[in-house]
Amino acid sequence: MEQLAGQLGGFYPHANLQPERPAFVVVMVEGQVAVAEAEHAPWWPVERLAALAGDELARVAVGYLSGSGYGEAWQLSSTQFATLAGRAELLGLRELVGRVGERDFAIVSRAAQLLAWQRQHRFCGGCGAPTAPSDSDHGLVCRPCKLTFYPRISPCIITLVHDGDHCLLGRQAAWPAGLFSTLAGFIEPGESAEQALCREVLEESGVAVAASRYYASQAWPFPSQLMLGYFARYGGGEIAVDSIELQAAEWFHYLELPRIPPATSISGQLIRAFVDARHAGQSLD
Repeated sequence: MEQLAGQLGGFYPHANLQPERPAFVVVMVEGQVAVAEAEHAPWWPVERLAALAGDELARVAVGYLSGSGYGEAWQLSSTQFATLAGRAELLGLRELVGRVGERDFAIVSRAAQLLAWQRQHRFCGGCGAPTAPSDSDHGLVCRPCKLTFYPRISPCIITLVHDGDHCLLGRQAAWPAGLFSTLAGFIEPGESAEQALCREVLEESGVAVAASRYYASQAWPFPSQLMLGYFARYGGGEIAVDSIELQAAEWFHYLELPRIPPATSISGQLIRAFVDARHAGQSLD
C-alpha cells in the first residue's frame, strides 16, 4: 500500500480499518482539527495518543502515507482532547487553507468528511434502522433494506472567465474585505458541467461565455464539494450581479489584481495560471 502511495503523489486512500496500530492519526474535535505544536503536519503519531487507550472512539481509515504508513481519523470529545500531552490548537478547515500543503489538506479534508458522514448517517433514510459500516468500503449498510449508502460528494464548477488581459472575479458579502475569487456553483441534476458553468456565470454576473476548457479539480470539504475547474472565454454581456450569491463582480487586469485566494485552492490556481499565461503571451482557449 505504501508503494501505491509513492506512485500516487505520496498518499493512497484506503477504506478499511486495519488490525495494526495506525502510524498517524488525524484528530478531529467537534468539527475542528487538532494540530500539535510539535508536529510538522496536521496529524499525530499514535504514540502521543496513548492516553486514549481503551476509550470508545469514532474511527475511520484514512489511507497510507508514503514514508509513514497506515493512518486513521479519530473523533474526540473536548474532554478527551484535554487529556492529550503537549500543546495543541484547534483549527477549522478554512484556517488550514494556505497553512498546509495541498496533499496534507486533502488528507485532513478526507478525514473530516468521512467522520462527518458517519456521524450524520447513523440511520437509514428509508426505514429508520441503524446503519452499520460496510466490510469493504466507506459505505453504511441498512441490513433490513439491503441498501448501502455512500459518502456524499457534491460536484461543482468553478471558473475563471477571461477576456484578453482581463478576468472576471466576484466576491460575497461575508468574505474578508477586498477578497475576490472565481465564480462557482453546484451542478444541478441532469446538467453537464459545461451547462452548469454557463448557467452559473450568467445567473451570478449577467455575463455569457463563449467557450470553456477544463483545467483541474479539487476536493473542497465545505462540506463535501468536488470542484471542477475551468477557464471560460467571455462571450458578451454587461456585469449585473444577482445580489444573492455575489455582492460584487468586476473585470480585473492581470497586473492589477485584488486580494485573491491562496495557491492551495483551485480558485487561486486558476487565477495564477491565467496571470502566467498572459505573461507568456499564451492563449487559454
